[in-house]
Amino acid sequence: MNGIENINSFTDKHELFSVVKEKLSGKDYFIDCSTVDGRISAYKKCDALRTVISKSAQSIANLKVWALDEDNKQITTPKAKKIIKKLMRPNPKEDFKRWFKKLDTQTKLHGVAYVKKVLNSISGEYDYYIIPRQLITPYYENEFDIMYERKVKYYTVSAGGGKSYRVKPEDVHVFYDISLNTQDNETIFGGSRAESLSEVISTYVVIWQALTEMYANRGALNLISMGVKESGMLALSSLKSEKESVLKRLSQRFGLRRGQDKNVLISTDAKVHPLTAKMSDMQFSEILIECKKAIGSAYDVPAPLLDIESSRYKNMTEAIKNHYTNSCIPTAEYFFSEWLQMIGEYDLGFELKADYSHLDFYQEAKKQEAIAFQQMAGGIATLKDVLIEGQPVISLEQAQIKLDLI
Repeated sequence: MNGIENINSFTDKHELFSVVKEKLSGKDYFIDCSTVDGRISAYKKCDALRTVISKSAQSIANLKVWALDEDNKQITTPKAKKIIKKLMRPNPKEDFKRWFKKLDTQTKLHGVAYVKKVLNSISGEYDYYIIPRQLITPYYENEFDIMYERKVKYYTVSAGGGKSYRVKPEDVHVFYDISLNTQDNETIFGGSRAESLSEVISTYVVIWQALTEMYANRGALNLISMGVKESGMLALSSLKSEKESVLKRLSQRFGLRRGQDKNVLISTDAKVHPLTAKMSDMQFSEILIECKKAIGSAYDVPAPLLDIESSRYKNMTEAIKNHYTNSCIPTAEYFFSEWLQMIGEYDLGFELKADYSHLDFYQEAKKQEAIAFQQMAGGIATLKDVLIEGQPVISLEQAQIKLDLI
């Protein structure tokens, strides 16, 4: 691994940690997630970050969409059907699942996603395409709009081969993540959640690189003397040639890989001197788990979904339900609200709502709800027939209120 020198000279875990810390502060090992290139590098090198973002994007794509009024009744007007139909096929190349996976991935990684509106000459309607963040650059006016965000003068989009073209601001709609933008004064939102994870991600990546190097090229583990007690004997040519012969034979075989040697012979008193601590003593696993937890927490992905045990969740079903309820559904409904803003639909009299009742974990919850309702109804029916001083223990109105709470 480039930059990790003399890994076989580490004498204990403290020395190794010092080297890792030193490398983390260098430009070659610190991944700065406040930049577009840094976030792309983090996504490429950090499997935990990629897994968390992928799980989030997949969960968003699993949801179904309904048009509901304020009483949660489904709206099936021609306008509602038209809006949902377009949502299911944002452009001729992509359906709902693929498009919203891309949208969520862009907003989770970069804090912002740019959507280009293109008029379809055949249908006469707009199609919507997500522009990768690394390909688009906004240029701002020297004034703010009513929302206290800098007005965009125009966007430039890379067309490859060193070429680019301009796009008018009215032809681009911006979706934001929940994080505040701390990099500049152009927008309020649009900060990347990965920005605060720069240290965590760098630590995670460096530890994996160090482990790879240690397993592949760790070097000698022990020093073994050849039993010479008198210093004068060290000058004997026969002994010297014997030692050099042994060292030559071992020089290309040190390491942890199959067939490699773990010992070095020297011409001194017979003793064994450990050169490095056991890898199990270096707490790599614990540090990697903590890094995973930090990344998952930043993106509202419970630890059990990352194969990490957590006492907070009783089982995987509870963790999945928590993830959908507290993260996926609010995010999806924000996307739907922004979608309506993008297509210019206001005051429709209904909202686009995310539905997850078709998923397995929700079916189990509905089953438990049905059992509870049955038990409550049976108990209420019994109490209704019990009289105290000529009056039932519970009235019909009280029974209805209790059943409505289930």
